[in-house]
Amino acid sequence: MVTIVRPGSAEHLPWADPNDLLWADSEPYAPLDHDQPEDHTGGVFQRIVVGYDDSPGAREALRLALELAAEHRSALTVVAVEEHRPLYRPVIGEIEEERSVEEETSRRWLAAAAATAAERGIAIEAEIRAGHSARELAIAATHHVADLLVLGRSGHSAIWGRFIGTTAEKAARHADCSVLIAQTGHAPK
Repeated sequence: MVTIVRPGSAEHLPWADPNDLLWADSEPYAPLDHDQPEDHTGGVFQRIVVGYDDSPGAREALRLALELAAEHRSALTVVAVEEHRPLYRPVIGEIEEERSVEEETSRRWLAAAAATAAERGIAIEAEIRAGHSARELAIAATHHVADLLVLGRSGHSAIWGRFIGTTAEKAARHADCSVLIAQTGHAPK
């Protein structure tokens, strides 16, 4: 099963410190109340969230997250983020069509991640979120009460990454848990 979280849904939080926020109906925010499953015996990382977009960096992040989940008997949630931002004033039908295409792409990515996890005998939760990738990944980690957020390193050039920062760097700054940024080969100089 894939959970889809879009702006306006109960699971979606505005970008800020979630512990300081109030919902529109003035109820305080609280992370999910996860009961610890019996097969998750309390290793260092009990809950791991991994960002996944089927890029080489994301595949390495998934590989590391699967290793850690197996070693620590952790619950693993794989999150794909739809980040469509129209470059022009679209009509509503175009927005819905693009959202549909992005959702289908995200479902393919998550199916690939689930297949990789199944090959290793690990069950995952899959989630599609909509919004800015760095923000949504940090929010997902908070929402799932993650001990670790695992992300792949961006493929941007070193200059571009220094100028605006990568998704992984931005998410790491805002996550309420430890963050592991997976490297693929050598970092650009």
